[in-house]
Amino acid sequence: MPKRDSHPASSSSAHASAKRHESANRASSSPPSSTQPPNFESSCPYEILGVPRDATSQKIKLSYRKLALKHHPDRQSSDLDKKAAHQNFAAIGNAYETVGDEGRRREHDESVRRQQQQQQQQQQQ
Repeated sequence: MPKRDSHPASSSSAHASAKRHESANRASSSPPSSTQPPNFESSCPYEILGVPRDATSQKIKLSYRKLALKHHPDRQSSDLDKKAAHQNFAAIGNAYETVGDEGRRREHDESVRRQQQQQQQQQQQ
């Protein structure tokens, strides 16, 4: 029967290696996100996807994919859940269609800015 190496240096180097691996995992994990929970009652595509207005296209795409998988009607068990999931899934798809494309996103943001300016002007009158 082979002898196990009980040399203290080997166990401490294994411990140090585990510590390095643990701290590397912590460093590589992303910091807590500043995303909000999705709001399917909103008409704002950013709120539906649960991302801030200044989110990167990668962040928007990631949020869309996660929400689409979570709320896909085929992944729900009861008919009531499927009906709600179908509505949510449609809202998620429409929101991503609006802000997932850079051109449409620019158009949407500009339209929102114009509406806000008009509202401010009306309030000042």
